[in-house]
Amino acid sequence: MVTIDDDVFGFDGYHSHESFVVTGRFAPDDALSALGKAAARFMLVDEEGTEHPDDEDVMTDLYDRGIYTPNYVATPRLEADGIHCYVDCKGSIEEPMAATFRRILREELSTAGITDAAVRVDAV
Repeated sequence: MVTIDDDVFGFDGYHSHESFVVTGRFAPDDALSALGKAAARFMLVDEEGTEHPDDEDVMTDLYDRGIYTPNYVATPRLEADGIHCYVDCKGSIEEPMAATFRRILREELSTAGITDAAVRVDAV
């Protein structure tokens, strides 16, 4: 089962949690690939939680209208304690965006056949 802690992408009263770590029993290459796909999809999610098509014109239109999407998503990296990921949202992830990020994580890990994983906030 893929479990995602409630505070992943949550707000702690000062800022949103933008870093997370994935642990569990899985082939690291499978998880890195799944998380790389999730990272690409994160870039297409706006503050209202809508996942947009990967289309330059769509993204330019969102930018022109002042609709926020992540600034950057780091390439997932394998470390001794799990796979670490970071989404740069200038410290603020609206709950609709956070919910979509969590859905995307579940989808990509499940699609990769990963059934034993836990996602938690990375205390960086």
